[in-house]
Amino acid sequence: MARSKVQSSNSNDNLETYSIFWLDASVDNEENKAAQKQLRSIINQLRTFVDPNEFIDCVRYIHQGDLTILIVSGQLGRIVVPEMQKLQQVSSIYVYCFNKEANLEWSRSYSKVKAVCNDLKELINIIRMDQKCRVRLEEPLGINVLDRSSTALNGEFLHSQLLIDVLIRMKPNEQDKTELIEMCKIEYKDNETELNMVNEFKHGYESSNAVWWYTRESFVYRVLNKALRVQNVDVLFLFRDVIRDILKQLRASQCRKRITVFRGQFISKKEFKLLGKSIGNIISMNSFLSTTLERNIALRFMQYNPNLLSSDDYVPVVFEIDADPRVLGSLIENNRPFAEIAGFSDH
Repeated sequence: MARSKVQSSNSNDNLETYSIFWLDASVDNEENKAAQKQLRSIINQLRTFVDPNEFIDCVRYIHQGDLTILIVSGQLGRIVVPEMQKLQQVSSIYVYCFNKEANLEWSRSYSKVKAVCNDLKELINIIRMDQKCRVRLEEPLGINVLDRSSTALNGEFLHSQLLIDVLIRMKPNEQDKTELIEMCKIEYKDNETELNMVNEFKHGYESSNAVWWYTRESFVYRVLNKALRVQNVDVLFLFRDVIRDILKQLRASQCRKRITVFRGQFISKKEFKLLGKSIGNIISMNSFLSTTLERNIALRFMQYNPNLLSSDDYVPVVFEIDADPRVLGSLIENNRPFAEIAGFSDH
């Protein structure tokens, strides 16, 4: 039996990629506490700070590949934003203040400051809209490369290839689903919206709707994608039935002829350099990829987020993928299927 690695929403460990850090001397007044509840329905992990030094230290030690959204007061923002602007783990900064005009003036110099608001409702709505774009465009890719010119074995590459194959061959276990539900209940204990989703998953998930759940705006996509990216064996073990069911659905609808698909994505400069050095090698991405048959749609998808287009941390790319079922071998054994899912996804 697996022992799930359950993380507290107050720790630096996070089952999802994104978190919110809020720095304000009045962060825990009644109005702001009510706002925190709404913000957790957008991004589950939320931490509050009144000390700018503690805030800076915690942001610096966010796990590599994870991203945070910062909310800062006008006064404390002047102290911390210059440092936060330099950190790749900081995705976006929002200034919540009384004097909007004064804080617009100093914040214009920092590209990561996406909005200055003096109204909490406006702030929450902006973060909600921005996050819908971020989660699909900005989330890091899990990339492994096998150098064809080297005789040395790439252990990380081999591990990424074998892990899922091993997990999906293990027998289903009802106890593991129970542990998965319990892990999620603990992770989302302060998030009523997501707890309702977990309960719906508990009673409504079936193997025939696995892709629908994965493409839905829910914890399934966010937690599973991060677990695949960082190869979190504990979480993947508990999700193995879902992974198996997704693969089964994809195999059943496997494309029968060669197709070319496109994916618009913002990737970090580090990922971009890695891909540039990997021409001619074998590249593996440790997650399910959503794509489109139309290049223009992939391009338009990125253009919806001008903030990322002007970012110093990210490079906009369009992946063009030639997918040929003839290289996959038997459809029954194929663990790298690709399929048109419009008929049974949530989008």
